[in-house]
Amino acid sequence: IYTNRYTLSLHDALPISFTTLTSTGNATLGDAEATDTHALKGATTLLANSASAALTVTQTGAGNAFVVEDSASPDSTPFVIDASGNVVIGSPSIFSGVLGSPFHVIGDGGAANITQMRFTDNASGPGIVTYKARGTKATPTIVQSGDVCGLITFRGYDGSGFFSGAQINAEVDGTPGANDMPGRLVFLTTADGASSPTEKFR
Repeated sequence: IYTNRYTLSLHDALPISFTTLTSTGNATLGDAEATDTHALKGATTLLANSASAALTVTQTGAGNAFVVEDSASPDSTPFVIDASGNVVIGSPSIFSGVLGSPFHVIGDGGAANITQMRFTDNASGPGIVTYKARGTKATPTIVQSGDVCGLITFRGYDGSGFFSGAQINAEVDGTPGANDMPGRLVFLTTADGASSPTEKFR
């Protein structure tokens, strides 16, 4: 505690570490590592009552924007948001962007499953919805015949990398218009000796 008359360190009065602020601006609360820029140890609760975000994480460097680590295996980060906004659940070391998606679930066995549930008193069930438009998010434009509205790709490991064995495409099948979106399903499989799928039927 600093005043214009004297300096008192909490460590002089208390046998435990509570709050430490270094000369470089690094702060630790509780028994956290003093080498961390700002460290909290113990259960932490954030309370906010405003129209603004309760918590904002801004990464201006090259590191990850947000990381939740497993204390038993700190290097096997189970949840990561990287500087590009990619979300990875599981080990981020294997994906390195090769899966071509901003969202990754990586694990062993059932740990890689994605489960959806819906509880309503009607006939509707959970679903996966994909959207396709030309143009930009701010100014979308109409799709054209042959555009892929969504696809499912099945890939296997060949000893050196992952390659597609089969694929299902949902495509625009004709000229769309107001309240008119003709569609088709295209099924593709990879032939023996090939590394990419080709259409087998629609």
